[in-house]
Amino acid sequence: MKRIKIFSLGGTISASVSHQTDYKDYKTGAYGASYWKETLPELENIADIDWQDPISISSAAITGAILLELREQVQKALLEEAYDAVVITQGTSTLEETAYFLHLSVATKKPIVLTGAQRPSGTYGSDARSNLLQAVEVACSSKSVGKGALVVFNSKIYPAREVVKTDTYTLESFQSPNAGPIGQVQADGNIVFFQESLYKHTLQSEFSSLEISKLPKVEMLLSYPDASAKFLELIASDKEIQGVILLGVGAGLPASTQEDGILKCIEAGKIVVRASRCNTGEVLPTTAHPSDKFLAAGNLSPQKARILLQLALCKSKDLKQLQKWMQEH
Repeated sequence: MKRIKIFSLGGTISASVSHQTDYKDYKTGAYGASYWKETLPELENIADIDWQDPISISSAAITGAILLELREQVQKALLEEAYDAVVITQGTSTLEETAYFLHLSVATKKPIVLTGAQRPSGTYGSDARSNLLQAVEVACSSKSVGKGALVVFNSKIYPAREVVKTDTYTLESFQSPNAGPIGQVQADGNIVFFQESLYKHTLQSEFSSLEISKLPKVEMLLSYPDASAKFLELIASDKEIQGVILLGVGAGLPASTQEDGILKCIEAGKIVVRASRCNTGEVLPTTAHPSDKFLAAGNLSPQKARILLQLALCKSKDLKQLQKWMQEH
């Protein structure tokens, strides 16, 4: 039987409700390890499980410092304590960022599986129990080895790089718009993979062996008609901020009214990344926004481009090198 460590970080999957149709006003952080041991005894038939409740917060409250602490605990569990895999439960709002951060920064072939819930366990139609059960099943599968961090949700398996939350409340919120899921948990519990991500991760990642005490500060700004340059000017003047992700229109184009602010950021030595506010597609270098001044996020979502840039800036500030890493990871 596989040894699995589950880290419970809070979120909807940990929430208590005042009634069975409480889908939006619930309180997170009520339930941890002891609750799941009592209410989901089937887990004991799947794996030898140890639980850890390091924090219990909304995923909107997760910080860079928390991600670094989680990375340290995950590495300890897999590399020092010899667990076969880890499962992480947290709020869904930033689950994709946690997954991608671990995908890039933990040096292991062992499965790292994340899940959560869109509906608290005490509500009608809750996905909390099934998601957690299936996450453990995927973590125990030898087929999951070497695939980096995986997100298991609604019976589908997604790679950390491609998965995004697409809806505020529906159960099928987690999707991979550019590539689709790479596997699924079948009704009989069988784990099936039918493709895999070819981007670098975990042991192949440039960042999995880094010693990081603090993540560089990288901001994100949205482009839209008449968007102000003032926020970019503030970023340019802030010595602590090292980079900015622009959620450009269409193929990653900033508003014309932002251009002066962008130039000030570049002159101040900030790394400017062109991403898109579109859900799918590529952002590519263009002659209008040359690669010797801007990075292009490719098909990374803006929030994933931010995570990658934070890690990459711990190793280099060379634009050509940063662009190469963004294309490879």
